[in-house]
Amino acid sequence: MMQMQMQNPILAGDSPNAWLLISETTPRVPSVPDAMGADLVPMPVALRPGARAINLDAPNAGETVSVSAVAANVVVFEFDRDDVTIFGANNALVVRFADGAVLNVANVNLEITKVLWSQTGEEVPALKYFFDLDLDEGARFERFDPSAGLGGFQSVGGLDPTSLQYGGFGTGGNARKFVDELDNIQAASLPPLFTPDNDNVNFANVFARTYLDGTQYDALEGDDVVTLPLNVAIAAQAGYDPLHDFHGNGGNDFIVSGGFDDKIFGDAGDDVIQSGDGADTLDGGEGSDSLMGMGGADTLLGGDGKDFLFGGGDADIINGGDDDDSIFGEDGDDTLLGDAGNDTIEGSAGNDKINGGLGADILHGNTGADTINGEGGDDQLDGGTGADTLEGGAGKDKINGGAGVDKIKGGTESDDISGGADGDDIHGDVGDDILNGNGGKDFLFGDDGNDEIYGGQGGDYISGGKGDDTIYAGAGHDGPLNNVSVFGDSGNDIMYGEGGDDELQGGDDDDKLYGEIGNDRLFGQNGNDELFGGIGDDTLVGGMGDDIITGGIGDDFLEGDNGNDTLNGGDGVDTFIGMLGDDKLNGGAGADNISGQEGLDIITGGTGADVLSGGAGSDTFVFAAGDGGNAIDQADIIQDFENNVDVFQIAGFNINNLQKQQNGLDTVLIYNGEFLAVVRNTQENVIDAADFVP
Repeated sequence: MMQMQMQNPILAGDSPNAWLLISETTPRVPSVPDAMGADLVPMPVALRPGARAINLDAPNAGETVSVSAVAANVVVFEFDRDDVTIFGANNALVVRFADGAVLNVANVNLEITKVLWSQTGEEVPALKYFFDLDLDEGARFERFDPSAGLGGFQSVGGLDPTSLQYGGFGTGGNARKFVDELDNIQAASLPPLFTPDNDNVNFANVFARTYLDGTQYDALEGDDVVTLPLNVAIAAQAGYDPLHDFHGNGGNDFIVSGGFDDKIFGDAGDDVIQSGDGADTLDGGEGSDSLMGMGGADTLLGGDGKDFLFGGGDADIINGGDDDDSIFGEDGDDTLLGDAGNDTIEGSAGNDKINGGLGADILHGNTGADTINGEGGDDQLDGGTGADTLEGGAGKDKINGGAGVDKIKGGTESDDISGGADGDDIHGDVGDDILNGNGGKDFLFGDDGNDEIYGGQGGDYISGGKGDDTIYAGAGHDGPLNNVSVFGDSGNDIMYGEGGDDELQGGDDDDKLYGEIGNDRLFGQNGNDELFGGIGDDTLVGGMGDDIITGGIGDDFLEGDNGNDTLNGGDGVDTFIGMLGDDKLNGGAGADNISGQEGLDIITGGTGADVLSGGAGSDTFVFAAGDGGNAIDQADIIQDFENNVDVFQIAGFNINNLQKQQNGLDTVLIYNGEFLAVVRNTQENVIDAADFVP
């Protein structure tokens, strides 16, 4: 194996075909059995002005020449700052300019594993990319194009050690060009640009024609402070290639991007990385990092650790990564991704897209039309101002739409959702949800689950969906266009109209509907429902099933529809229609109009001068003391009494207390001196004790 060391400067001479081999300080290499095979050549070298590159010859086809570093040596290149390419092989590369400026380049361990050559002496047309590199962690090497000014590779036979000289050797077949236009070779000891210690490097103060190559610039292991170039001039001065990456590696680094679209990796440690004006990519890596996007449409990746990520003024993409991160989008239409951990995300201005990821996240859209998804975990979502779209995802979420016309979906578990001040579209989705429309004309859908829904202010549309829902329509709905429509859908629902003229529809199953204040419309639909009109002139329709319907205070309309229904008028002048089935119709106070229609109906007029009609079927007309008065105009009117079909019922009836008077075609019934009823188109002698039941 060929071993070469250098301690003193050596001059190669002016021979264009000089083959320079370096050996301590003697003119010979005492141990060079041959130059064939895979030889190891440690090379501390230096190039001065006029130098181009180092050229290697392979002895035979299929063989390799390897170049590796020698510990503690430093390679120094001295040249003017124009048209020079660096190529070296040692632990450290240092550039020294003609004006005395020195640039520490990088630690490198270079090994050439593939070499092109020719055994016939012809020129190799393109030597760029003719080698592979094995580099130490964090090291970089500058590739070069030796096509300018270099001769072709030539085959090499056995070397004659006796012909080795300082300036060159041999003029016969063994004379080979090793270095083109070499002026001087010297050793030096200069500090590298980046060390394992704490470095402070501003690329504006770095001078080099070519700095580094590969895929990245490294700050190595210390707590480094690095400022990257701000513009093209500074980058050219420093030899900085903005297409390559910068790695902070270990340590708690502070890295400031420049004016290019930089790609910066903090790697391990608690790093602070600040972007410049370009569209930068900042990757914090491991540790609790702080990444600040500032200007430009940046991409910020927190990685592992509890990170602080600040987007800046443009449309940024931010991913917090693992652990509990704090993310701030600031201005611009940002994409903010919490990923794993309990994250806090603030969208700020702009139409932002915010995804919480796994964990119990706090997500705020703030201003703008934001799209927010809590994804996994028990999240808190707030749309802020603007027409937002919010979805809780998996977990028990708390969602607030805020100001603006929002679209909100709860997700797969039991969520708490508030719509805000404007007209919102809210879906509880799966789970036992709480929905609050608040202000505005809202559309609220409980969907699956036993939901609790509050319409709030405004004329809302509310649908309970599947499950046993409790619905509050809300108060203060003024005007016919601001009324509330409530649909229970399936399940045993409970609905409260509260204030305003509401429409409540029970849907399937056994529902309870309370109109409360206002002129409400209540429809039980399917199931055995209970309808309560409350205060106001209400319309109540039982629908299918055996319903209980109560009008309450006001002039109400009550309809039993199908089924054996119970209708109670309450106060006011009420209108009853029993429809199909064996119904119980109770007028209560007021002059009511009651029609049993089909079925075996029981009709009680109650107090007031009521108009009663049994309809088809055997009906019972019920009276109690106090229902009539002391004059005929205070008695009820029975319009369709059918003898031997219909009957009268008086509590504690005694035939001896009954008086009958013929009044034209009608019969007046007086019991204990109280005028109870006027039976239309019926003769007095037709009515007897058989027509009364106790």
